Amino acid sequence: MLDLEQTMQEHPVLGILRNIPLDKTIDYADVAIRGGVSFFEVALNSPCALQQIEMLRDKFGEQCLVGAGTAITPELCQQAIAAGAQFLLTPGTPLDVLRYCRDHEIALLPGVLTPTDVAVSMEYGYHAMKLFPAGSMPLRYLKDLQGPFDKTQFMAIGGVNAENAADFLRAGYRSIGLASALMPKAAVAAGDWQTCENQVRKIVEQVNAVIYSL
Repeated sequence: MLDLEQTMQEHPVLGILRNIPLDKTIDYADVAIRGGVSFFEVALNSPCALQQIEMLRDKFGEQCLVGAGTAITPELCQQAIAAGAQFLLTPGTPLDVLRYCRDHEIALLPGVLTPTDVAVSMEYGYHAMKLFPAGSMPLRYLKDLQGPFDKTQFMAIGGVNAENAADFLRAGYRSIGLASALMPKAAVAAGDWQTCENQVRKIVEQVNAVIYSL
C-alpha cells in the first residue's frame, strides 16, 4: 500500500484533474510531468473520470502516481481502484469509506477541517490528511490544529494557487493540491501547452525553494 506521508514529502505538488476534457487528458498530464508534477488526482465527479484514470495509468505507467478524488462511497472507491487508481481522496470523513479503505488496505487521504474530523481519521489509522478547504482558513490554523495532533501531516487543497502556493508550505503543510489554478484556463482551452508548462514549473520552483529553506 502506498505510504501517503512519504509520498507527500517526495511529491509536494498534487495536480488535480477536474473537468478536464477527455481529449486533453494526456496532453494535460504530460505538460504537468514536464513541469515537475507527477502526482495526480482525477476527481470522480468529473465526466469520464474512470476512463481518464485508465488512460493515465496506461500512458505514463511508473512516470506518475494517479489517484481518485471525491471518493465518497465504497462503490466509487471500488470502481476507482478497478480503473487503476493508486490512492484515494475524500472531501470529508465518510465512515463507510474510511472503514472500507482500512479493511481493504487502500491508501486514502481523508478530507478534514475540524479537530473532530482529524480525530476520526486517526481512529481509523490515517495520519496523512488533506485539509479542505484550506484557503478558507487562516494560515495559522494548521499549527493550532497540529498542537494536539502532532503526529499528523496535511496537504492543503482548496484556494491554493500560483501566487500563494509557497505560503502554505511555510505555514507547515507537507504538500499542496491545485486544480484549475495549476495551469491557466485559457491556455488549456487553446492548447497552449508551453504556457501551461511554464506555470507548472514556476509553481514547482517556488515550492521547492521553500522546502529547501526549511
